[in-house]
Amino acid sequence: RGETIAAALSAAGIRGFRHTRAGAMRGLFCGMGVCQDCLVTVDGVPNLRACMTELRDGATIRSQEALPALDRPGPPADAAPREPQRCDVLVVGGGPAGLAAAIAARQSGADVVLLDERASLGGQYFKPLSKAQRFAGRGAEDAQFRAGAALVAAVRESGARIVTGAAVWGAFAPDEIAVEIAGRTRIFAPKRLVLATGAYERAVPFPGWTLPGVMTTGAGQTLVRSWRVAPGRRVVVAGNGPLNLQLANELLRAGVAVVALAEAAPAPGPRQAAALLEMALTAPDLVARGAADLLRLARAGVPVLHRHVVLRAEGEGGVARVVLARLSADGRPEPGSERAFEADALCVGYGF
Repeated sequence: RGETIAAALSAAGIRGFRHTRAGAMRGLFCGMGVCQDCLVTVDGVPNLRACMTELRDGATIRSQEALPALDRPGPPADAAPREPQRCDVLVVGGGPAGLAAAIAARQSGADVVLLDERASLGGQYFKPLSKAQRFAGRGAEDAQFRAGAALVAAVRESGARIVTGAAVWGAFAPDEIAVEIAGRTRIFAPKRLVLATGAYERAVPFPGWTLPGVMTTGAGQTLVRSWRVAPGRRVVVAGNGPLNLQLANELLRAGVAVVALAEAAPAPGPRQAAALLEMALTAPDLVARGAADLLRLARAGVPVLHRHVVLRAEGEGGVARVVLARLSADGRPEPGSERAFEADALCVGYGF
């Protein structure tokens, strides 16, 4: 109870959620309701995002047809009340920025309403730990979890009105915001509007990128951090940036086999000595954390391949192999540098 459909299906090893017109399957990709690839039909209602829809007892969940019938009854006639809900400040988004904005507005005496599409606050950065986690004994709450919980607690204590499960679908004017809550439309009329809708990950296409089992780093993190569900048994993590390193370590702590970490950037060398020194002086805690993460991967025997990118993902109906290639000086894959890894999941992150 309380788990998302995507988390439950992933835990059961079911990766294909939606049928395309060509008959192929699509699965969890962004994990945050942006890409629409994980659409399913629940109790005859199509086009529900598996990563955003919670399980409920007795629900019948089916793979989404390519062109589902849209003949279900519309919302009740009184779905949109005549009188809008007024407030001084309306904050859209319950991540770090939205939470901080709500606190600041309340401290100045404003009447604040905070909306977030998910069932819990914290956003994509804090990724709050779900009560419906699968393997609670692994991966205790870390500093990131605690910081998010403290910020959410501060918002609740501030007296801001919090509305979760609220999808903002229309902004007809700064003081006319249409929001779907529990299947009904509500209109909010704030004096001031704060948009804190965050970011989503940049998708980089390559052959096989639409196979079920290929997902963003953020989707992999949501599964392992919030739901304690492994994205696969053998996982390749690839892309550019520190989130990939963080995810690889979180997977290891969860007992998942990380077969390779591919980083598009070159390995630091003597030419970066000055930058490394400046980084160490500016953020020694961050440098220490990164060094510890790299050491943990080395001890686990996980190859960290710099200047490597995903060349293609292979498999029938889902990821079975990931082929990496080394980048040359001009940014092109070097001929003959291909390396294939057997894996059933690929988490890719190239920034936001």
